[in-house]
Amino acid sequence: RGLDRNSRQPIHYLWNYYGSRVAFMFAWTGFYCKALTALLIPALVCLAIMIGTWAVDYEVDLALTILQLSFSAVIIVWARWSVNTWHQERNYFIKTWGLEGIPRARPQYKGALVPS
Repeated sequence: RGLDRNSRQPIHYLWNYYGSRVAFMFAWTGFYCKALTALLIPALVCLAIMIGTWAVDYEVDLALTILQLSFSAVIIVWARWSVNTWHQERNYFIKTWGLEGIPRARPQYKGALVPS
């Protein structure tokens, strides 16, 4: 069948069956994996530049320092973007599932809540 490139998760089905806690766990894991793939292109570019400087025997120390600083800036921007995007996605699920102002408990649970 080949690789399935569909990146959509059945989060709403997970929420219906397992509740919001498990659904949020899967939503976060899926989001984080997608966000990490955004770093793939800058990382490959940095790797190519690093290999190129070693092959040409250019001033390796200066090139690596500049490369590390620039990739650090990319990671800082990526981190801010990913946090903002996750908050938007989390707020979407909270509003969609009607969890605003509700304590974190499984609404479908039937029975007495006792400490474990």
